[in-house]
Amino acid sequence: EGQECIRDRYNIKLDQQVEGGLGATVTSVFEGEGGISKISFSNAFMLTKHISAGVNLSYITGSVTQKETQGSATIEEKSEKQAVYADFGLQYHYSIDRDRSATLGAIYGYSQRLAQDNSRTVSSSSSSSGIEEELRSVKQYLPAYYGLGAAYNSLRWVATAEYKYMDWSKMKPEQSGIRYRNQHKIALGASYTIGSLYKLPKQIMLGAGYYNSYVVIKNEKPQNFYISAGMGFTTQNTSIVSFGLRYNDQFNVSTSTQKERIFSVFLNIAFSERSYRSKLK
Repeated sequence: EGQECIRDRYNIKLDQQVEGGLGATVTSVFEGEGGISKISFSNAFMLTKHISAGVNLSYITGSVTQKETQGSATIEEKSEKQAVYADFGLQYHYSIDRDRSATLGAIYGYSQRLAQDNSRTVSSSSSSSGIEEELRSVKQYLPAYYGLGAAYNSLRWVATAEYKYMDWSKMKPEQSGIRYRNQHKIALGASYTIGSLYKLPKQIMLGAGYYNSYVVIKNEKPQNFYISAGMGFTTQNTSIVSFGLRYNDQFNVSTSTQKERIFSVFLNIAFSERSYRSKLK
């Protein structure tokens, strides 16, 4: 079982000159927030000595709110979304020798339509009355996707490679000048264990990746890359604590378009579980 939550927020303020107003300006404020939560149940089955299969059953829900304020008038649009979803995986594991192994994997998720409840509210600070109306929904879908991955394990080294393709062709834009395109993601990773392999081992971790944006605005087709580095430590109770840094940048973007550049810090804690068996006599 697992739960995942993704939320974003933005606030943009623009001062625009009023035509014929001799230097007069009007301020527009654009705000937005929201995201999705996913609650999932996962299970896997060993089919043969080398092959296993898994499935994730998920319930996805969330809301997105967008607000525009100009002068005393405010327009707020809210969209609530939900869906039931499933995706699948298949894995082949092969032991090269006692200390080395290789793993190949594949994943697949089908396209699923999102159920929506959309509304718009128009209000004014100079009036106590407002207008609220239901909006017609533009069909939106969770994208279909498939992915391939490979991993190599030895006593000290772990190396991974992954490719993922996401099909956004069913998504229809709500605004002119925006369209969607299919997305490709490539990720590479490696870790190396330093010190003792059996007594509180430590790992150095490196990663890199590339993906294109699935949103095209006025024929702009941004592309993104990232690099990351971190370390992992095993504690006395065999839990694992890892931390690191990640830098994300964007290219193929014109100077007139906002460019995404992110520097982030991450911290992960994986708690170990111990189970005890007793034999009834």
